[in-house]
Order: sequence, then C-alpha cells, then structure tokens
Amino acid sequence: EFNPKLQPTGMSSKVSLAMPGFKERPDVWIEPERSLIAQVKASEIQQSDKFGVGWTLRFPRLVKIRSDKAWWQCMTVAEMTAARTAAAGRLTTSWLGDDDVGEKESRKKRRKVVTEVRRFGVPEHLRGADASAVVVRSAFLAGRQFYIANGTRTMDKQALEKAVIECSGQVVQAPILGKTDMIIAGETDKMRVKNFIRTGRFDVVQAEWLEDCLNAGRLLMLQRKHVIFATPHTAERFAQEMDYLGDPFFVPASQASLRDLYSVVKASELPHLSNNDIHDMETQFWPLQSDLGIFRRCVVYADRYLQLGDPSSAIATTELDLVVAKVLFHGGQVMDDITEEVTHILTDTADESRRTAIRERVRSFPKLKHVVRAQWVQDSLQAKGLMPEAEYNSW
Repeated sequence: EFNPKLQPTGMSSKVSLAMPGFKERPDVWIEPERSLIAQVKASEIQQSDKFGVGWTLRFPRLVKIRSDKAWWQCMTVAEMTAARTAAAGRLTTSWLGDDDVGEKESRKKRRKVVTEVRRFGVPEHLRGADASAVVVRSAFLAGRQFYIANGTRTMDKQALEKAVIECSGQVVQAPILGKTDMIIAGETDKMRVKNFIRTGRFDVVQAEWLEDCLNAGRLLMLQRKHVIFATPHTAERFAQEMDYLGDPFFVPASQASLRDLYSVVKASELPHLSNNDIHDMETQFWPLQSDLGIFRRCVVYADRYLQLGDPSSAIATTELDLVVAKVLFHGGQVMDDITEEVTHILTDTADESRRTAIRERVRSFPKLKHVVRAQWVQDSLQAKGLMPEAEYNSW
C-alpha cells in the first residue's frame, strides 16, 4: 500500500499531468532512465479533459513488466495518438446484442475489408541480439559491460553483441552510469551516439577496437586512436600512460605500432630540435649507452671540392668522402661551404693545395674554427669521445 509520507521530495511536487484548472500530480516521480516498461491491456482509449495528454485508458489492466525492453522503447505520445485514430479508440472487439442479429447476418454478405495493422517498435537494426542459443567460449571479457550502439562493416550490432556474450561479456540495451564500461560505436554521425557524447558520461570507443579484441581472443590495450570521446577520468589515465601522440610509455614498440604512430605525426606539430638539443638529451638520458652521438655538436666542412663551397667541383676520389659518412652516421652535421655555423674543417694531408684559401676564409669569421686532419675523426671514434683538436691541427 502506498504511503504518501514516504514519497521522495523533488520532482513529484513540480510535475503536473493535468490540464489547467486541475491539481492532479503523480504520487511519485521516477526519472525515465530508471523506469520500467509495463505492458497494459485496456478496452478503449478515451478522450479526457483532465490530463494534459488529452486522453486516458478505459479499464486498464497490467499484463506484465517488459524487462526485455529499455526505458526508451516505450510508445510515444504520437504513436498512441495514431493507434487511437486508427481504431477510433477501440482496443477490443465489440459485442452484439439481441437487436443486432439481423445486422449480423447482413454483415456476412459484406465484403471483408482487410486493414493494414501498423506495428510500432524498435527497428530491426537497432534491436538487441537474441542470445538464447549463444554458447560461452571464452572468458576474457568477463566482468565487462558494453552498450553497442552500432557495428562495423564486417560485424553489425547483433553480431558484435553475440560475440561479446560468447566471451563472457555483458551487453545492455541502455547504458547504466557506473556499470557500463563503454559505448561501442561504428558510426559516429548517428544522433544517438552524438547525444551520448554530448552528455559526457560515458567513454565512446570505436567498434573496430572491440572487433580486433574479438579476433585476437584477448583484451587489447585501449589507446587514444581508438577513443571517439573520453571522460575526464579516462583522459587523465591516458595522460599518465602515454604521450600526446598516443604512444604508451610501457608497451614495447613494434614495426606495426611505429608505423601507426608515424602515420598520425605531422611535421608541423613537432618541436624543432637542434643538434645541441639532441646532444643534451643523449647526455642526460643515455650517457653510456651509445657512441652514435659523438659528433652531435660538430658542424663539419670537408675539403673535398676543387673550389671552396662548390659541390659541382667535387674531387673524384678522396678519403674525405668516407670520413664525412662516419661523421654523419655518428650525429654530426656536414656543410657544403665554410659558414659561420661550421666548427671543424677537415683536410686531406695528400692534397693541401687549398690551404691558403681555407686560411683566408677562416680569418673572415670572428669565431674560431678548428682545422684538423681527417685522422681526428677516426681517433675520436676509437676513443668514443672527441679528441683534442690541437693534436691534429693541419696548419
């Protein structure tokens, strides 16, 4: 028995279902998201001026609670109005009295008119899967609850739901805050998916990620590229586990993962790092692990052109070509002319014909430049560090 003293305060005192002039209001107001679908049987839909909707049911009887339907699958006001209009409000077959016998006989001769019965409900592609015959084959989705809005090109909504149930996962037809782990969407332009994103209560994940998990037979790591919308909690977790490009900090990289990562990297978004910046990072994070950055701070000009600064006059055979390749491989930068940025000038002891021209060019710059023999490069590589330039001065 209903006790009005126990009713919750709030919406029940504000919601009115009556027409103006009446004071009816519900005893208890239940939010639609927490409501149940009831199947009701009645004899007629009658017009009423007491309720705001404009009609009421005559002799309503509760048939059963439809636990197989979500709250939003109830009939709308427009659908109820159409049902009332189609049958003039009558929901049951009329009974004939004794005075209607003659009319009953005449009705047999009339041509029977078959009227089209309009059925209202959820469209086929939005209905939940029939899981009555599904057999559980795996358990890697145990304890996880999904709401699948739509599927992919290869697996529609019903196929994904059956596959999730086969892997011990749970599927609902309406997401439940605090219980549903995520919303799966293959088509993000649908109004339903946009509404979920607008509310900001649930993570919305690409259906391809769930399909990849099902094909792999295990729960794959959820990354930024899989997420259509992330709640603040999930976004904070992403910030702790991966960089802004979506590369996880603790997952070993593979060729496939690097290829996917580089495919979304835009050169315009990357910070410009000089060789000095890279050298500082190598020294800080990997001081003893590699010698590939020995010449990182060196900007080298090699004396391998007949005319200074003219690559078209390159000498056909010179040992400096191999030396230059070693400098580049170990982090150095090579210039085609002697400029302000050049720090080292490599010379070939077998050909010193351009020594005077090099000396005059070096004197034109205020900053000192080291003019060393090519052997300086080889000895620095063997020592795994830069050798003193004074010992290799070619002047």
